[in-house]
Amino acid sequence: MSSLVISAKTAHFGDTNTAKTIATHLYLEVMASYLITGASRGLGLAMAQGLLCKPASKVSVVFVTVRQITAALEGLAQAYPQRLVILFADVTSEQSVQKAKLQVESTLNGQGLDFIINNAGIMLFSDGIEMMYDEHYERFHWNFL
Repeated sequence: MSSLVISAKTAHFGDTNTAKTIATHLYLEVMASYLITGASRGLGLAMAQGLLCKPASKVSVVFVTVRQITAALEGLAQAYPQRLVILFADVTSEQSVQKAKLQVESTLNGQGLDFIINNAGIMLFSDGIEMMYDEHYERFHWNFL
């Protein structure tokens, strides 16, 4: 089965209800696996909630990457201990991403991931005039590549 990559940053979601609606419609008619980056709060958390509400026969496991656990994510983990896998990862660290990749591969026993929802991103703050080329490149690299 091939993977589908969805980027929440380019979809311009208005609110978390939109994220839940999208997550509701993004599942296969088989036991699918998902990985959502940046899922400790906001859109990522809402998409994880929407997917985990589906029966295990439709959504077998949801991996979420976070830098820290929030109370809302902890509650979700308690509600779905067999289907939610929390991965501590920083998308700006290659080593961190590789460690998360190995955890996913191990959990799935080499079966491969069905969906990746790329929700994590970084935001550099500036007045837009004095931002240096390197800062623009860094923002573009992590958010779009």
